[in-house]
Amino acid sequence: MAGKGRFVIGIAGNAGSGKSELAQVFKDLGAGVISADRIGWEVLKQESVKERLVKKFGQSIIDARGEVSRRCLGRLVFCNPLLRRYLDRVVHPEMLARIKQRIRSCPRRVVILDAALLFDWKIEKWFDWTILVAAPQSVKQGRLVKNGLPRELARRLLHGQMKDRVARRKADIVVRNTGSLGELKVQGRKLWRGIVR
Repeated sequence: MAGKGRFVIGIAGNAGSGKSELAQVFKDLGAGVISADRIGWEVLKQESVKERLVKKFGQSIIDARGEVSRRCLGRLVFCNPLLRRYLDRVVHPEMLARIKQRIRSCPRRVVILDAALLFDWKIEKWFDWTILVAAPQSVKQGRLVKNGLPRELARRLLHGQMKDRVARRKADIVVRNTGSLGELKVQGRKLWRGIVR
């Protein structure tokens, strides 16, 4: 989906890795950023999707505003691989269609997709470069807990995601994020200068 003089970059990484923070660094430098997470929220608001999920998981997944509660849904699927696969079958095709359309229509010279599941979706060929933001499991879990996620839910969430050692083999570039946000910003600016020419 890249064109002449245009760069499309995919950033992957587990929850708590810092991938969205790296995407923000690129945004500050002028890139257009597409968040797979935000698109996931949009898809969950579709009535047809909500109906299928309620039929499978029950009315308890709907919050007081009439929207799907991602936290409630997460508690159900993180500990049950069969339910997680069902959720993926319902949500991911529409997410991928929207992501592809937004990459194509983004007017910026550099387009970033911030997507934890980039490698799970096997869409690496969409990008000029793929970047994995990696960190030890304990660091990622600590960041999630610091941001308000219960420790056990954070552990389950990370357990269900692709391990860094697997994702490393798929990525063009690996950014190790074990330090401060300031250090990640320095790495991001160096990357920008190296790959956006």
